[in-house]
Amino acid sequence: MEQKYKELQNQIKKANNIIVFSHVNPDGDTLGSNLAISMVIEKHFNKPVDSVYVGNMPNIYSYLPEFSRFKDVAQIDKNKKYDLAIAVDVASKDRMVTGTSIFDNSSYKVNIDHHITNNGYADLNIIDGHAACVGVILYDIFKFWSTEITKDVARCIYTSLMTDTGGFKYENTTPETFLLAAELVRLGVSPSFEY
Repeated sequence: MEQKYKELQNQIKKANNIIVFSHVNPDGDTLGSNLAISMVIEKHFNKPVDSVYVGNMPNIYSYLPEFSRFKDVAQIDKNKKYDLAIAVDVASKDRMVTGTSIFDNSSYKVNIDHHITNNGYADLNIIDGHAACVGVILYDIFKFWSTEITKDVARCIYTSLMTDTGGFKYENTTPETFLLAAELVRLGVSPSFEY
């Protein structure tokens, strides 16, 4: 996996414009992951990022840091060619719906996911079917890059974790899940917040 993390880093460094996709009718994992990687790319690599969603945006996640940065994919020029497109928590390409053509038209495509059904539809596929959520994978990537995980990024990853483990009740909850949650709290996340 580390070689893939390095390749993603190289592609981000080479790109002049980047777009990050969430899946249709987004949940906390895809939105939290989208914001987390978007913020890290802008802060750590100093690259502009368009963060997009498809379908209906649930307002219950409006507490997320930089939530207002999200754009409906319909706001993106269909003819714009991105150097790098990243899909987070998008199990199959058709889950980007109208954004699929923009994704396909990008020079380099990345797929970061935790669904075992994902068939690896991108140039670079970072898929871990054992991860509780995409936030877990992103946390590993950021640590590998030696990137500072700010309180805002930690909050986004925590939302990802809480959503896809059902508040630590689903079968995908492991001892590692709690260790990551503890680390995110150490970074400033408040567990008493209404996630």
